[in-house]
Amino acid sequence: MSTTAMGTLTYSDGKQVFAFGHPMFGIGSVSLPMVQGEIHAIIPSLSSSLKMSSPIAEIGTVTDDSRTGVIGLLGDRAGTVPVQVRVASKGTSKPPFTVEIARHRRLLPMLATMAISTALSEAVPDVTDMTADVTTRLFVRGFPPLELRDVIFASENLAPRILAMSHGMHALGELLGNPFAPAVVDKIEVDARVEYRADTAEIVGLASPGDKVRAGGRLPLRVTLRPYQGAEFVEILDVEVPRSLAGRAVKIEVAGGAQVKPDLPRAEDLRGFVENLRTYYPAASLVVSLTTRDDGVALHGRLIRNLPLSALDTLRPAGQSRRADAFHVIKRTAFPHTRVFTGGKDIQVIVRDPAGP
Repeated sequence: MSTTAMGTLTYSDGKQVFAFGHPMFGIGSVSLPMVQGEIHAIIPSLSSSLKMSSPIAEIGTVTDDSRTGVIGLLGDRAGTVPVQVRVASKGTSKPPFTVEIARHRRLLPMLATMAISTALSEAVPDVTDMTADVTTRLFVRGFPPLELRDVIFASENLAPRILAMSHGMHALGELLGNPFAPAVVDKIEVDARVEYRADTAEIVGLASPGDKVRAGGRLPLRVTLRPYQGAEFVEILDVEVPRSLAGRAVKIEVAGGAQVKPDLPRAEDLRGFVENLRTYYPAASLVVSLTTRDDGVALHGRLIRNLPLSALDTLRPAGQSRRADAFHVIKRTAFPHTRVFTGGKDIQVIVRDPAGP
């Protein structure tokens, strides 16, 4: 597979060339592979003529993409990122798809998503309900491989817009656009196992046995789920209620894992940023969150819970711009599942003291 922008060579001066006479993307200084093209046919039009063409071979590097055109150097080779996609379906494994993608922080996530989507469509072309178990490994220079897993449901096929929301592709974009330091991705590997089943459900209801619960006990939550083109059913999630919540009003939320952001301290360098990307809730899980109005803080890359008001005032002085960030989640529990869940519901309860009436 290949994605190429073809245009007219305007001027050549030995090793340097000038082309297009207009921007390609208009993204300034770049280092993109430059290829020689073959024109098969010209389609004339008064509004917009176009040429049918194909790339032949890589001949150099595009170094600048400005408003007046693109500049390239013949003979040089631009750095690229190898992407390998392996797809398994119906008990068979397809030959791996291998491509080289331009190393650019804006183009790489977009083109990688397109390449993965194309590989999946080629390997499993059936237009039907499917669930894909996708594992993405990002090899970031200076760090252990970043491995991210998604379970994705699609009613027709895995389009780029669906894959772009996966943890793997989202993390790739976040990584290349991080505010701390340039991140170099040396390689991307994707393993996808596709099954033809509609394993997804929407969370449509949440209930507890009553509006008052005991601290330190177990709370059986009734979660009503509506599967895709199926009848509603109820699952019971047994949740522990911490003793520290005695006497408090608590909001209980249940949501699909992909919609819940883990409690993470704000990253203060690239290493912390990469480590935060490793932590997430899988889409094939139900996540129960217990929240109150009591504050904890995230400070210097660490979470500190259940602080007294005097400590909060010290850590969050009004006269400083660099303050500790407040958070309110007391406890989160993830329940793994085989289905992909969407939506969420919440209820409020009062937690009684275990020694009380």
